[in-house]
Amino acid sequence: MLTVLLLLLGAAESAPPLAESIKARFVAEVSPGMEGYRVCEAFSKNDDRRAFFRRALGLDAISGATSFESREVFVEDSASPRKAHLGILIVHYPDASGAQRIQGSLTRPEQYFRGTEILTRYVSLARADAVVILYSETALNERVKSFLDKAPRDLAEAK
Repeated sequence: MLTVLLLLLGAAESAPPLAESIKARFVAEVSPGMEGYRVCEAFSKNDDRRAFFRRALGLDAISGATSFESREVFVEDSASPRKAHLGILIVHYPDASGAQRIQGSLTRPEQYFRGTEILTRYVSLARADAVVILYSETALNERVKSFLDKAPRDLAEAK
């Protein structure tokens, strides 16, 4: 019984998974000023998401990946039609050099997805053996823009 309790306490003190941490930071950044809000997530089949990212990024950024996580987060203002969107893509590679190589190919002056109906800005960062790509269809929203502008630095500094 004591062993189980210690394991549970240890789990409670550990850091949340990266995607959850990013989601929490995003909600904290965009929700001030909203009278009330709700957070929604949309999930798609991984095969559909992989095909989308291959097209939108203009390269096979997820080729050779060992794991792939994708989420769409929406923060909706209950008092208005205002909505903030954040997409989170975390792609793990066999080693850090693979992540650095892909990150290098993603960095360009204008970081927008290609071939999408909605202008979708993204930022990316290599972190250990993963590339983290954050993107938004609502990047003109000042709070979303601020979040995306700060995200690479914040993620690099986070443990």
